[in-house]
Amino acid sequence: MAGEPPDQDIQVWTPTVCQVGLSERWTVHIETQVKVVQDVHEVQNSLLRSAVMVKVGKSATLYVGYAWIPYFYPVRTNEHRTWQQVVWTARAGKWTLAPRVRFEQRFLPAVGRASFRLRGQLKAMLPLSADGSWQLSVSDEVFLHLNTSDPARRSGFAGNRAQLGVTRRVSRQISIEPAYLLQHVERPDRLRDEIDHVIMLTTVVRF
Repeated sequence: MAGEPPDQDIQVWTPTVCQVGLSERWTVHIETQVKVVQDVHEVQNSLLRSAVMVKVGKSATLYVGYAWIPYFYPVRTNEHRTWQQVVWTARAGKWTLAPRVRFEQRFLPAVGRASFRLRGQLKAMLPLSADGSWQLSVSDEVFLHLNTSDPARRSGFAGNRAQLGVTRRVSRQISIEPAYLLQHVERPDRLRDEIDHVIMLTTVVRF
């Protein structure tokens, strides 16, 4: 509600990403994730996100994929998504920049049409060791609803995620990234906004 302080929550998210190279240009991407909410007392949802990736030139990668998100809290339901994204990479001194734009078509229960969402993220990584096995990573991501699909999803600003983490490459194939994420979720006028303090542990496996 307008003027009311936001609801706050402590959460734990555990993304696991597996990428299998098919050729120099083509890769299969599979991601799972579990979110534990309500001060780490309730499993809100899990996620299975898949995609085919293709490199375009030296600095861009395109993704086309599908995601299934079963929710367990506060009610049991399912969401289906199709999604597309492009990720660029560039150098700025010692930093590696990775801007990303993702377009999602969300198919939600009891909603008669797709909900369209645009996500724009800028991520920057800085080596902390000479061999690059340790890296600092910072990112910010903005969420925009592109249409009003029901009273709870109005077009316009939907939220923001700011993240600070450290990436540790433990082998040629495996890296882990513990991180803190601050999430702001914009709610309709009748509801208070939400601020989430998220502990994330991301595991990436590449073949």
